[in-house]
Amino acid sequence: MIHSSRRLLESCFVYALLTLSGTVTVYGQPAKSSPAAPAALSREGAREPFFLSADSARAENGDIRWEAFDDSIRTVLQAEVTARKARTTATGAGDSPCSVRTISFDHAPGESEKFDDVAASAHAVHRGRVISATPGFQFTTPVTLLGIEIDRAVRPDKRFPDTGTVYVIYPQADFSIGGVRFCSAGPIQGFTPAVGDQLLLMGFNTPIPAANYRFALTRPEHLVFSQRDRVYSPFAELTSASKPTSLKGIEKRVLAITAAQKRDR
Repeated sequence: MIHSSRRLLESCFVYALLTLSGTVTVYGQPAKSSPAAPAALSREGAREPFFLSADSARAENGDIRWEAFDDSIRTVLQAEVTARKARTTATGAGDSPCSVRTISFDHAPGESEKFDDVAASAHAVHRGRVISATPGFQFTTPVTLLGIEIDRAVRPDKRFPDTGTVYVIYPQADFSIGGVRFCSAGPIQGFTPAVGDQLLLMGFNTPIPAANYRFALTRPEHLVFSQRDRVYSPFAELTSASKPTSLKGIEKRVLAITAAQKRDR
């Protein structure tokens, strides 16, 4: 059960015109070198960030740096920390697999029920690779901010850039601050995105290019990862052991869907 205050806070994330604090280039322009991952993300005009990296939330003595959080977020998070400490003391469990599941990103646009529907309705599809993975908080929820370097456009769209780096939030993380564990198991059991992973990114939310803005609002269903030659996706049809596939095979599937759409027009 998710605390109602957290649900209210996370509902503020509906629109993602965000300021990236860090050394970045304009979204849509080729990056001359891999940019430093931002330590925080803020909505335009907002006083406080909606994403804060775990390192930024950690004080020099290793404890939680409470002043880094907005008052309303801090209140909710402090209550959760107290509850987590009590559970850990009662059960003695600290290293067990994370059992916390993040709520679905219902506010993100795009299909999410079947992969072919996602692939058919996406405005753009890009092939890329993970160049950074930064654990932290989306408001009070443990998440990972992924930096994705775009390698090429599988389905180009003039509204979407086909080069550069884009940041997305992925609802999986596992880290500790001040002896308190913060974790979210993520939508794919046993999978943690890592630097070097290849992926397909289905684009629905049109990026808005402007200085220091480069963020894509997405769902986990809009990302298909390849890690050590194994495909990871919330869609069982793409990861079935009885019908093994590859990211290249899925890319061909997207191209076939695109070709069929053109024939039907």
